[in-house]
Amino acid sequence: FGHIHGRVGSSQSPQVPDPRSNRWKNELDTFEHWWKMIWKRRLQKFPEGQFTFTTEHGPPPYQPYFFKEDDVGILSHVEEVNAWLGKRAQAKFREIYTQS
Repeated sequence: FGHIHGRVGSSQSPQVPDPRSNRWKNELDTFEHWWKMIWKRRLQKFPEGQFTFTTEHGPPPYQPYFFKEDDVGILSHVEEVNAWLGKRAQAKFREIYTQS
């Protein structure tokens, strides 16, 4: 059984504000490369094994945010980011699985 906690971080933060943004393309590409390596290795080693992936972008303080007078502003909605990242991960895994 294998599992990945799917969160995209950077060298400056455990989580980027929104991996859908082109601003974080390099970070997203890096994490997806690592996840692909893990998935490929798991499929080679355990072709009939189970594997799970949990999108794990969380609210502040993990999620970067900004302060305004008497207000805290979020930079993206984590529910939307997690849904997007989950669909993207499923598609990437499906590509790898069908190539095996």
